[in-house]
Amino acid sequence: MLLASAFALTQLADSQGNYALANGHWRAWLDVAGVELPFEFTLSGSAGALSATLLNGSEAILIPEVSATIAAGVRFGFPHYDSEILAQPGIEGSRLDGTWRKRRGPNTWTEIPFHASFSAAPRFPVGSKDAANDASLWTGRWATRFEGAADPAVGIFFARTDGLAQGTFLTTLGDYRFLAGQIADEQLWLSAFDGAHAFLFRAAQQPDGSLLGDFWSGATHHETWTAQRNATATLPDPFLEVAPAASAPSFSALKYLDLEGVERALDDERFLGKVRVISLFGSWCPNCNDEVRLWTELHARYAERGVSFLSLGFEITGDAAHD
Repeated sequence: MLLASAFALTQLADSQGNYALANGHWRAWLDVAGVELPFEFTLSGSAGALSATLLNGSEAILIPEVSATIAAGVRFGFPHYDSEILAQPGIEGSRLDGTWRKRRGPNTWTEIPFHASFSAAPRFPVGSKDAANDASLWTGRWATRFEGAADPAVGIFFARTDGLAQGTFLTTLGDYRFLAGQIADEQLWLSAFDGAHAFLFRAAQQPDGSLLGDFWSGATHHETWTAQRNATATLPDPFLEVAPAASAPSFSALKYLDLEGVERALDDERFLGKVRVISLFGSWCPNCNDEVRLWTELHARYAERGVSFLSLGFEITGDAAHD
């Protein structure tokens, strides 16, 4: 049987040993804390020239590195997040099983079982549509409390009468990305996978109209959350959330390495006479990468008028060249 399987797989490869995988829509999932965390992607192209795009509702993310070879299996690489999916294809080229791994520290990785099948099936299994027909039960703005968070959050959901739904949660530290899913069996299910994070949310309507839910993230994290409908729900004023821990040091004392590895200070001559916008970020953070688009736009508009933008990265490995 193993010999037959190996022979069948070689028939999916070209003369250079590249797999040919089914083109079109794939339903994928990660095994997290006893539940399936689903997401979707599309594949296109022939063996040796594959292209893949992650789908999260209105968000489409082109996966930077895609390969499928007899020697190494199938790989989806997210180098900007130090993250990759490694998998082996099924006999017909329409099934993948493997692992998603992401760096969490200089020498530590999170690893989660990964599966995918070539299918037009929805992200979540289709259940009863009784509650889905009244999209107003879910659509709107919700004042939210997560069990493990001190600060409040804001849930924003959009449901359709066919049961499909999208949304996100705004928090004082960012947001929970582009969530996509559906209403089934009188519950709201939403998920997202972008190569950096894997999120799964479930919510059920309570008799008083509030929501009681679960949140899964990564390999093991789980917590509950509650939400009350509130059209004016907002986050705390960010300027009241942060403050210097001590008197600020002089700009000459604040050192950093530039992209060439040269030590710089915030009072370098190139900043003299300019307005400085300093952003603290991590390349591993999708919210930060969203923010860079704004800095790029503002730089193009205001750099010639004397505004400078500097992003200081707080990275993971401690190896400056790698980071």
